[in-house]
Amino acid sequence: MEFSFLRMFAPLAFLALTPLSGFAQVDPLATSEAKALYQKLFRTSRNFNEGKILYGHQNAFHEGRGWRLQGNSDWHGSLPETDLHKFIGKDPAVVGYDFAEVGDWNEDLVVNQMRAIHQKGGVVTLSWHIPNFDASGTDSDAWNTSGGTVKKILRDPGFRGLFVRRLDRLVHFLERVRDVPIIFRPWHEHNYFWFWWGNSHCTPEEYKSLWRLTSRHLMKKGIHHLLYAYSPNDIGDDYFERYPGDRFVDVLGVDTYFKSMPENLYFLGVSPLDEWKNDVVTLLGWAEERGKIPAITEFGNEGIVYSRFWTDYFSWPMERDGLRQFASRKGIPAPRLKPAYSLLWRNDRDSPKHFYSPFPGAPENANFKELLTKGVLGFLGDL
Repeated sequence: MEFSFLRMFAPLAFLALTPLSGFAQVDPLATSEAKALYQKLFRTSRNFNEGKILYGHQNAFHEGRGWRLQGNSDWHGSLPETDLHKFIGKDPAVVGYDFAEVGDWNEDLVVNQMRAIHQKGGVVTLSWHIPNFDASGTDSDAWNTSGGTVKKILRDPGFRGLFVRRLDRLVHFLERVRDVPIIFRPWHEHNYFWFWWGNSHCTPEEYKSLWRLTSRHLMKKGIHHLLYAYSPNDIGDDYFERYPGDRFVDVLGVDTYFKSMPENLYFLGVSPLDEWKNDVVTLLGWAEERGKIPAITEFGNEGIVYSRFWTDYFSWPMERDGLRQFASRKGIPAPRLKPAYSLLWRNDRDSPKHFYSPFPGAPENANFKELLTKGVLGFLGDL
């Protein structure tokens, strides 16, 4: 009787221990692939004791130190060797692309790479530095903050039509990769001023309306293979000021960069590392409270000039022992989550200092190998 009783109620017990919000994907018509990715990332973030943090890198398969794939003719049926693979024999588990860099000359290349990454068990993210545009439809770039573009999109039907046509370019591309679940990260770093959708150029309510307009249009057009990621720059009191709502966000992220200026190292005795640990703990608490996937959506130290960057800044604030030690020192409850992934920015082909992920001969490579011995990172195929 006891054995039968346990078997009868085991499924109910499992449901009771599984947060229902963890499966509350924002797109009710999400594809099976998108659902599977959502659940894998959700469980990865909740598998605090054993799961690995997935290692991510922007542009990993089409750009690196001294090389760049130029277009469709560079696709030869398989993924090229990444900078990381040249160093440790492994590829990033999460690979970032930006739609502003996709055109007729390389769309087939990007489509083929995304499919290959997915088939190998990797995760694809897509940001969009969408260019600013004027009433004539002429594009400039995302850093052109003139024109009150967000306000015009929301208030002027004709101007909104210009914006929708730009969205439909994205729709056309996404239709080609319906079989690849993608973490879409629109309107990022909005709590600062440098993009035309930033906090100096629209109100919080206008920003929320822009986000909702974007996601609703994509779903209306039949795009259902996306997870939506929200990614302000840094953690602060304004993190949720422009939050479009739980019904529109799958991933709670943050973009954080450690600058190489002295005042950013120790200002009035405040350690940026200590602040970063506190930020991670805060983000994890919010993700648990709202049933979201926590992630470090952009991260890095340009040129990797911080001593012991990989163990102290990249890994320790996100892994189990580091989080528990920090919480104990601060006298706060230890987090029960960890970030599902952390995405480093790109390695530029030519710039002497614009790189963020290891490659043969990069600074702090010995420290990265020290990090590898801890076994806390997940690479392509590990998810």
